[in-house]
Amino acid sequence: MNWLDARPEALVGQADLSDLLALLRKTKRLSRSRAEGLDHAFRQWTVRALGRPDDMDGLLELDETVYLASERLEPKMEGLGVFRNRWRAFRDLLESKRLVLEAAGSGKAMRLLHAGKVLELLATGPIPQLDLQAKLDVTAARVSQILGVMEAGGLICRRKLGKENLVSLAEPRTEKSAANASTGSAARAFRGIDFLSQAPDPDRAAA
Repeated sequence: MNWLDARPEALVGQADLSDLLALLRKTKRLSRSRAEGLDHAFRQWTVRALGRPDDMDGLLELDETVYLASERLEPKMEGLGVFRNRWRAFRDLLESKRLVLEAAGSGKAMRLLHAGKVLELLATGPIPQLDLQAKLDVTAARVSQILGVMEAGGLICRRKLGKENLVSLAEPRTEKSAANASTGSAARAFRGIDFLSQAPDPDRAAA
């Protein structure tokens, strides 16, 4: 079944994110009608993701799905800016949730797929992020997500080197810095929830 053409209710209740992600990778452009269905689904899935106590893989998968869908929007679509802004807000919420889960320590980050390999590669010294992506054989969005979680967990750090990031092992974080990170991320999450409740409907914005 092509989930991009499914009714929003069916998309939310029955679609598998892995299937949808694979479908988006094969899709060149998203029409407005498809974007409207995804917009409804992303809103529902984001709210659910924020309510789950510990689902890091689900957060990463949803974030990558929203990112890829945003990249596939028709450039001349009516309401394009509304969709992109709202979907960016959804991704900000998911990022905040990830940081809240990881800020208390590195234990959960270590359970991420590829985390062990990243640490193994960095043991010999700093590595450009693009090189890590190639060695892990993942997408740019995925490696950015993995490194973001590991950085929030105090395992690695990134710094700008020209136009790219240089990744290296980090010094262990203190308990105080972890608490500050958690507090700031939670605040961003609450602001994002307010945005969700106030976000304009794409149809009204385009009218």
